[in-house]
Amino acid sequence: MRKRASQFLPENVVSIIIGAIILIGFGLGVYTWYQTAQTDTEFASASSTIRTIKGKIDALKVGQENDFPFQGFAGKQAWYIKGYSNTTINRPEKCFFESCICVSPYPTPTSCDNEGNHEIIDAGEIIIEGVFPEKCITVKTGPEDYDTICTQSETPDDFIIIPKNFYLLHISKEKINNEVTVAIKFNRPENEQ
Repeated sequence: MRKRASQFLPENVVSIIIGAIILIGFGLGVYTWYQTAQTDTEFASASSTIRTIKGKIDALKVGQENDFPFQGFAGKQAWYIKGYSNTTINRPEKCFFESCICVSPYPTPTSCDNEGNHEIIDAGEIIIEGVFPEKCITVKTGPEDYDTICTQSETPDDFIIIPKNFYLLHISKEKINNEVTVAIKFNRPENEQ
């Protein structure tokens, strides 16, 4: 006795649908695990960076300065170093009434509180100097011609974007008006300048 193909079709379709659902569920599970693992790795790298910076600051005596090499880290987004003096009005709640530095996904007090790592710094003022950003404008020079004019800002960013590779931070500790000031400046390695 021969069975027709239409009798087998419903059973096969159900099996194929169940198999596809299982494969999709497995794929989503692996993707979620990977994203969580990557975020944990970024957070651990940020924690290590902030602890190392604090260690370098603590090792300096007032009146000393030095360049310190750091290894950046790759992530799905940029991470920032931002400093807050004890007199800064808009600063993370984590810092209370003390100066602190923070490594977080955005250079904002909210990001420091919610997603970042911070360290309290024994100083009255924290100065962070990042890169001098370029500001570009496009100017129409003819009916169909345009020129882009770029100028470098006279003031650096007040945060440092952590690069994915090797970088230098110039850290200094000075006493100004009976108050310790810590300055952290971003320096590119000489072979990249």
